[in-house]
Amino acid sequence: MENKMIDDFNDEDKIVSNSNLWDYKDEGNTIIGFVVEINEEGTYGREIVVDNGDEQKTIPSLTALNTKLSHAKVGDKIKIVSLGKVRSMNKKEYWDFEVFIKSTEEEEGPKEVMSKEM
Repeated sequence: MENKMIDDFNDEDKIVSNSNLWDYKDEGNTIIGFVVEINEEGTYGREIVVDNGDEQKTIPSLTALNTKLSHAKVGDKIKIVSLGKVRSMNKKEYWDFEVFIKSTEEEEGPKEVMSKEM
């Protein structure tokens, strides 16, 4: 059967992302900054925007990060370190991260959030 759909799209129909994503894909890549925005219903799930002093970066919505950043709030200082690709117990590869959160409500210092998938 022949596809009879007409390609009538133009540049006005194009969806463009305005987010400046943090590049996590090199082991050791690190971002440190303050959470300035949390959008629970972002395009790809929960979106966190971090101001690192030079610019604002959106943290990619990845399961390993979303779980570890679930306690983060606007105003918190965070540090994320890319640990590279690892294998889960069921042999699937995923990017893992070390996450530290300094809450603006606490004076105890940074806390490490679990760094390996269970």
